[in-house]
Amino acid sequence: MGFIDNRDPRVQYIGLWGFFPLDSDQEDVLNNTLSSTTYGSSSFRMTFDLNDLDGSIPDPLPEDTGLTISVCGGIANTPLDQNLTVSFTVDDDEPEKLSLGDYPLGNCYFQSPVVEITGTHLLTVNVTDASPSRGTLFFDYASVNTAPLAKSSSSRKSKSAGAIAGIVIGVVVFLVICIAALWAWRRKARRKAYIASRAKDLEHRMAVLSAKKSTSPPAAGPAPSTLTPTDNKVDPFRATQDERQPS
Repeated sequence: MGFIDNRDPRVQYIGLWGFFPLDSDQEDVLNNTLSSTTYGSSSFRMTFDLNDLDGSIPDPLPEDTGLTISVCGGIANTPLDQNLTVSFTVDDDEPEKLSLGDYPLGNCYFQSPVVEITGTHLLTVNVTDASPSRGTLFFDYASVNTAPLAKSSSSRKSKSAGAIAGIVIGVVVFLVICIAALWAWRRKARRKAYIASRAKDLEHRMAVLSAKKSTSPPAAGPAPSTLTPTDNKVDPFRATQDERQPS
């Protein structure tokens, strides 16, 4: 168990508060100092953690050990039908509103739910409707204690860690798939562009070759014959004369 006094530097007050020491020692008041308010919308807050246990930390800590904080002091001169409304908030949990009547000094009028023992926690106390006619709230100290942590909290924490790990793994896998798909798409696009470029180049070459063929002169044919029509005829008289010559 550990104590946080009302004059501890970690306690921050908002609104109108009175701070006064007591004239004589009282067993019900820690360090003989009190804080009080009779004005609505006044509040205070403080941080607490494992180090507030005044060295009474079990070693090793049980796995299901948590922390709880109690607010102690008193409430005075509250009419029977006009209790004070005070809200208590731990960390980001929903505020717990209590309707409080007279509490003698030395009593604790709030105990928080058990929270994780690791990390630093924040307690906020807001007095919503205090007034001289409705009563006064006194704050003396807060006590910090260990308590068994609900199994649901432990399982919720482990489930949250598992869910976070699952989300991270899922995101990584999704990114890998996206990168692989993008790489495959770009490779396919480059291949299509290469094929289209080669086809266009081939088409251009065929067009150039066709143009060259259409503009070249015709090939030369065989030379015309120089013989006259009579060159192919036989002169019968000449042959007869040749035959008549003696051998």
